[in-house]
Amino acid sequence: MERKDNERKALGRAGEDIAAAMLEGRGMSVIARNYRAGRNEIDLICKDGGDLRFVEVKTRRKPVEGCPWEA
Repeated sequence: MERKDNERKALGRAGEDIAAAMLEGRGMSVIARNYRAGRNEIDLICKDGGDLRFVEVKTRRKPVEGCPWEA
């Protein structure tokens, strides 16, 4: 079970890395990753000009697992 959990975390980290790079490419600054408040977590917090953007990243292995907005 530990191996599967490590694979899931690695996939999630890879998805967050891709999302962070895309957002930085669009001019945003990533100011926090995996921010925790109690039991809750925000994957990315970005600054976009004068605005803060809170980003939830959904990474899928294959399309049959569903679209991100369905998660």
